[in-house]
Amino acid sequence: MIKNLVAAISVSLFLGNPILAQVTPRDRAQAAVNGMGPVTDQITQGNMVNTVTPFVTATPPEASLTEPNFGTAELAIQTGTGVDGRAYSATVDSALNRPAVTMPPTALNLADSAIGQADAVVGGLFTANSGTCSAIFQGGSYNGLKICQSILSRRLETCQETRNISVDRDDTWSCTVENATYRKQCQRSITWSCTGTQNGTCRKQAITLTPAPVWNAQGTSADVSFGPVNNGSCSIKTHTIYLRTADYMNMTAMSLAGLTFQGVAQIRVNGVNVWTFGTAATGNLTVGNRSCGKRCSRRAIYAGSTWIQDCGTATVISQPMVDILPSLTVAALGPSSNLNTPPVTVPTGSLSNQVRIDILTGNNSETSTTAQFQTAGQCCSAFTANLGGAC
Repeated sequence: MIKNLVAAISVSLFLGNPILAQVTPRDRAQAAVNGMGPVTDQITQGNMVNTVTPFVTATPPEASLTEPNFGTAELAIQTGTGVDGRAYSATVDSALNRPAVTMPPTALNLADSAIGQADAVVGGLFTANSGTCSAIFQGGSYNGLKICQSILSRRLETCQETRNISVDRDDTWSCTVENATYRKQCQRSITWSCTGTQNGTCRKQAITLTPAPVWNAQGTSADVSFGPVNNGSCSIKTHTIYLRTADYMNMTAMSLAGLTFQGVAQIRVNGVNVWTFGTAATGNLTVGNRSCGKRCSRRAIYAGSTWIQDCGTATVISQPMVDILPSLTVAALGPSSNLNTPPVTVPTGSLSNQVRIDILTGNNSETSTTAQFQTAGQCCSAFTANLGGAC
């Protein structure tokens, strides 16, 4: 009985207001659009700048914020009146005022669910936070006319603004000319000339023999002599000669060519036996007794265990021809200055290694021992280079 009465009152309300029944949501939307005025008055440069902050720089103010200031900056945006604050408030309102509809899992059909959820579905739209009502709609049955307005639908429209920026750039270039420096390379023929002493005089200066020798005029032969030795018995005598040569002697031959002695002789070069008179044996000269019969022995000279001859005083002139050159190490000549700056000279005077020559003789006594050295080669105490052509 009460339901029928409420239904009758509701129908009479709507039937009694034909003007309200004729106003549709479409009509209200059209009226709202007409009230906005021309679109060109709404979409203006000022409105766009005030709505969306233009991009000004690649380093916005937020770039200077430090981590402890993030919360303070966020709170200032949420409570401010700027564009970003209004966007935040609109987002929160949309989330809080969106109707929450939960369909019971036991619903028999959509119609029963809609009736049961009527207050949650429709009533939520007609509240002070979502629309405009003359009184808050609480639902239920009551008399009277309630006029409410609410946004039934929203349409989001966006537009893009394209800005083309052109930049003109003018560059000024300058060039300088620098003088190039090149390394000069060339080849010049070199011929050497002797500007110091040469020939015999040069060889006598370049070759040093100790004891002092007696040279021939050409400087190709030098005799080193030792005086008499008589100790009254058969023995081995040792005579030592030292040899050195300077680098300005381009020596091609140096030999102990001749030897005059008494009895038996042996030649050693740097401690090595290289020649022994009367035998090919290489043992050191020694004195020993040679048996000459029953109750007979004589003093004799041996090379190691090889008998050479009995001890005597006969003079012997021999030609051993012992090559000394391989034992000499002569320093090489070389230029002393830049070849492009004449005159180019060659320093001289460096000495070779020292060679020791021992002459051993075995006899009863001797009057003298003479060793003859022979040499060959070009000799010049100073050199100068002659540079051919120009560089």
